[in-house]
Amino acid sequence: MLWQAKLPIAMAILVAVVVVLALGADDRRRCRQDCLKDGHPDYRYSPPGSGGPACECIGRDGKRVPAPAR
Repeated sequence: MLWQAKLPIAMAILVAVVVVLALGADDRRRCRQDCLKDGHPDYRYSPPGSGGPACECIGRDGKRVPAPAR
């Protein structure tokens, strides 16, 4: 009976991974849009919990600038 549960469990894990990846992609997109809207040519996104700010803009001189508040 245990072998019959493997497919639903694998599908549940796959759905969870897809949801997590989609949410991360949305955060990166928002970071990029906020930085470009303020005129910064580049951005750096770090996942939450990595110790630093989640979104930083890179200025034209190459220095990191805090992302604008939403």
